[in-house]
Amino acid sequence: MGHDTLEEAVQSQWDTPIDVVNQDNEKQLVYYLDHDQHVIGTYEYKEGKYFYGNKQS
Repeated sequence: MGHDTLEEAVQSQWDTPIDVVNQDNEKQLVYYLDHDQHVIGTYEYKEGKYFYGNKQS
């Protein structure tokens, strides 16, 4: 099951609120904040839906 927005896809993996700052559509990377944590993660966009795999650094 995918999500309509990238923010919804990322938020589905977190209990605390996140804020998507930027995304790279070509490399399918997303940069977001979780409180004071800066996180870069990967996502997939297929068939009109976003999928966040929780692979991050």
